[in-house]
Amino acid sequence: MHRNRRAGTADRAVFSRDAGLLCKKLTAAKQYNESDGSFTDLTLRVPHRITARAGYTIPVIEVKVSLSCEWNAPQLIDAEEKTYTPDYLMLGLNIDKDFWDGKFSLYGRIDNLLNNIHFIDASNGDSQKDYFALHDGITATIGGRLAL
Repeated sequence: MHRNRRAGTADRAVFSRDAGLLCKKLTAAKQYNESDGSFTDLTLRVPHRITARAGYTIPVIEVKVSLSCEWNAPQLIDAEEKTYTPDYLMLGLNIDKDFWDGKFSLYGRIDNLLNNIHFIDASNGDSQKDYFALHDGITATIGGRLAL
């Protein structure tokens, strides 16, 4: 909540309870080959990344809850051999509660809600879990932040 003050009006509270974000990033990097006049894709770039977030602040208890999702397209490992990593998909849930005018924040986070589900395996058949050395199951984090 924040307060706006306008000339000639009383204070009024303005609540921003929901928030959202949808972002698409495109990365293209190529190298020019002078011998044949062609362009070659450079390695280890995520050509497409999609990020989505949706959040809501629960009234009365003022707890922020947000859901985030990130998907990365497969990365080119070797242009000559045409080998790729698997795609990467992660879904997470965040819960935050501020105390003492934001000086202390208590938070909880749950990651890997989809348990390593993804769409495209690597060129050698590795899954997201195997290639990125991820663990099975959901991971949870609880913590606090203190602003001095």
